[in-house]
This record gives sequence, structure tokens and C-alpha cells, in this order.
Amino acid sequence: MKERFTKISYQANNDCKVITVDGYDIGRAYERVLHYDPNLTVAYFKKCVGKIKIEGDRYDIADGDIILLNDEEIHCVEIEPEVYCERITLYVSKELAVKFGVDPRLLFSAFYKGQNKLQAMAVTNYGIDSIIEEILRLSKESDERSGVMASCKCIELMFSLADAQSPDTTDAKSHNATVKKVLDYLNKSFAKISDCDEISRKFHLSKFYLSRLFRENVGVSLWDYVIFKRLLYFNELVRGGNNIEEACYKAGFNNYSNFYRLYKKHMNMTPKAFKEKSEKRI
Repeated sequence: MKERFTKISYQANNDCKVITVDGYDIGRAYERVLHYDPNLTVAYFKKCVGKIKIEGDRYDIADGDIILLNDEEIHCVEIEPEVYCERITLYVSKELAVKFGVDPRLLFSAFYKGQNKLQAMAVTNYGIDSIIEEILRLSKESDERSGVMASCKCIELMFSLADAQSPDTTDAKSHNATVKKVLDYLNKSFAKISDCDEISRKFHLSKFYLSRLFRENVGVSLWDYVIFKRLLYFNELVRGGNNIEEACYKAGFNNYSNFYRLYKKHMNMTPKAFKEKSEKRI
């Protein structure tokens, strides 16, 4: 039997955490189900063949491609266990913009254009692969000088990612038209929706057909998507100063016990732990 993956984490500073993974079955259980990352994510697939679903868009992954994710995009990765992969993932903190006095809208623009994929040719042409490798090298060092240099390289990476984006370099697979309409509705109304029946009635479709179509395109059930959006909104409300109970009900949860169970399951921490973590960043 083939060996599974090896995962190593490096962090030269608070601006960027680097994780390298290589081997088989890197699409672990938590990656195959819907999830999100609380920081900006740059996933460089040095060697890999697979797929990723991001908010209803689907992308093929091949050697040298990069996937970009902002901190609100829900996604799932589909890589077969027998496929060998090498991946370098950078988790970039938004505090990087504050540290260098750069407008976040300019620095992180690559993550909010709705273009999640950069093809390998663009990655090479703009030298993005070399920048990522250099950040990895610096992150392996433990001295302060390397940490500062790694932060500077992260700034360079952010601008290079934005420069490399164009319709010819992203290779997006479009939404199913019906799913696109449903996603637009859910993203505006997730806190008010009562159940799946309400959604199916609005779009004049059977609940079973809509559920199957949604799962095929988004990678998760219709109601799980609503739950994830509510949990992310809860986090936003807490960061904005709401207490836990207020944020729970504003996000659309009518039962605190049920909310607590879902939050702990999907976020791998308690609501109180998240609030305490958020307060430490202020």
C-alpha cells in the first residue's frame, strides 16, 4: 500500500503560515467536505491532478496551478487517494496590509475578483512559483531577519497574483444557471430562510431535484450551505462587537443549543473560544 501524505508547517512571522504536503491521499476527510479557511489562501499545486469546487464554480487542478481563496469562500477538494500530490499552501493574514500601511483593497485584490484559479503557465510567466518557493525557504528559518524578508516577499506575491489574473489564465467552469440564481438568493437571504421547502417554492422546483442539482455543482447539500453561511456571519458579527447570544440569533439560528453543536462541529472550536481569540487580535 502506498504511503500517505507528509505534512509540515512553517511560520517565520505572524503574516503568513506555510504548509507543505506531499504524498498520496492529501484530499483528507476535512478537505472532501465543505469547509473554509479563516485567512487568505494561496494553494500552489506543484504536482497534482484533481478538482475543487468553490461557491458553485468547479475547477480542474493540474501540475503547477494555483488556487486562490478569500476568507469567506466555502469549498471542497476532490483528489483521488491514489494520486500523488505536492502542494505548498500559504495562509496569509490580512494584518499584512496594516503592518506595511497598504490599502487592503489594493493589496488583496486578487482574492476578490471571482477568479480563483491561475493556470501553470501564468504562474511561471509571472515568477509566482519562485516567490512561493522563496517564502517557503525563509519560513524554514527561525531568525528575525528571515521573518521580515518573508513578509516583504508576501507583499510581492500579493501584487504578482493580481498582475497575473486575466480571463485567459483562470480557466473557470461556469455555474449552472439555476444554481447561480439559487446561490445569489442564499447569499442575500441565508439568515431569514426557514427551510429547503421555502427555497424550492421560490424557484418553482421540486425539493429533491434542486437538492441534487445543488450538491452536484456546489459539493454540499443546500441546507449545509445555509448553515455554513450563518456560521461565517456569526463570526463576522462577533468580530464586530456583538455578544455570542446576539450574534447567534442575528445569524439566523433560533435555538442556541443547536447552534452550539453546529458551530463546534464545523469550526472545531466553541463560540466562546472564537470570541476570545477575536478579542486578542484587537
